[in-house]
Amino acid sequence: MASITRVPISNLHDRISVKIDKGDYLPDFEKDIRTYSKKANIPGFRKGMVPAGMIKKMYGQDFYRDSVIKSVEKELQKYLTEEKLEIFGQPLPSATGKFPELNMQQPQEYEFLFEIGLKPEIKIDLSSGKKPLHYKIKVKPEDIGNRIESFQAQFGELKETESITSENNIIKIKLAETDSEGNPVDGGFGSEQSLYVKVFSESFQKELTGKKKDDMLKGKLNEIIDVEKYPAVLESIGVNPGDLEKIASPVSITIISVNDLEKHPLDEDLYAKAFPNREIRDEAAFRDAITSDEQKQWDEVAAHQLEHTLYHQLMDTPVDLPESFLKKLLENSENAKSAEEIEAQAPSFINELKWSLITQQIVRDQELKVNIEEIKAEIKKELSKYFGNADLDSPEYSWAAGYVDRMMGDKEQLESRYNKLMTHKIFDWAKQQLTPEEKEISQEDFQKLQEAHKHEH
Repeated sequence: MASITRVPISNLHDRISVKIDKGDYLPDFEKDIRTYSKKANIPGFRKGMVPAGMIKKMYGQDFYRDSVIKSVEKELQKYLTEEKLEIFGQPLPSATGKFPELNMQQPQEYEFLFEIGLKPEIKIDLSSGKKPLHYKIKVKPEDIGNRIESFQAQFGELKETESITSENNIIKIKLAETDSEGNPVDGGFGSEQSLYVKVFSESFQKELTGKKKDDMLKGKLNEIIDVEKYPAVLESIGVNPGDLEKIASPVSITIISVNDLEKHPLDEDLYAKAFPNREIRDEAAFRDAITSDEQKQWDEVAAHQLEHTLYHQLMDTPVDLPESFLKKLLENSENAKSAEEIEAQAPSFINELKWSLITQQIVRDQELKVNIEEIKAEIKKELSKYFGNADLDSPEYSWAAGYVDRMMGDKEQLESRYNKLMTHKIFDWAKQQLTPEEKEISQEDFQKLQEAHKHEH
């Protein structure tokens, strides 16, 4: 009859000994042999008529090994269930025990050693926690002005002009990599695109002044483009901004067209294009709408910062963890790791486990739930936001209902929204416990706080 003992190795880290004798595994071994003999297909014997002795002679050792291991696993799982042990991962073979030599010809008692990491008891108590600050980040007047100019440019009209006169001209160019002689490189990078003159270096802007359609200029890429300010331009032509050799390549630039951007006037047509779902009649209301949008964006930033603060306060909860066992889990993960990698990865791995245990405890204690309708509403909210807070119930978005239904049928999408909503509920609960104090702050001072926090961590 099987016997199991458990002894502590270190904090929440135990060793389990599973001993089994012949009576625990031999009956299953004999049964498996007989079962297989009835369906084995071996030359010289009719199917189902192979003697069990023949099967035992040919495959007995494999069946014997499987029966012993299955018996051990069965007894171990039974013990864990009966003892109601909450453990991390699965039991691991103990490094102090040798795998027994299993010999079908000499059935005997075997001992297998395992190690387990026990989950700790956690008590979440924020009653004495410090009140976090919930910042109200002020919108700057210049932000409103910049947004207005951005809308005017976005919905403005390009008009072809004769020559380049300012950095605000938009020129369509054909850019091609060349050799040192100015000949196109076979398979080299290049593209056709429209760019503001301002994205070019100051020296090249001077060369561009007065140039017209079909004019060609040459130079080195990093001397033509203002690489530090506009790395995205390099990426758009297929050049990695970090590839110093490539960005020093010679190129040719052919001007296809020169355009002036005529900004859209501040009128009801602009207001309708910028905010299609709102009725805006004058500039004051237009500014109010932009201010509201800007404030929402900053409020989201502040809400994220508050949640980050709450995260750290929750992570201050004392949680006892079997660190020695958790490192063994890393050692036994699918991708083999060196001792150095394990030491490097252990802190973040343990932190993630700690956060998982804390959130699971809050969900249990507060009986937090996320239902299907909440997930569906979240998907709709995200889709509406993607299309500029569009009314998804309008005829224009008749396709949206089908999209939402497809997302609801995707397990990964459901899990992603579930986790997102549950995390928000956990932070909402924490806010109720700590009642954050609101404080107004400028964008510059808020950014300084963010930088200081990054430096600290």
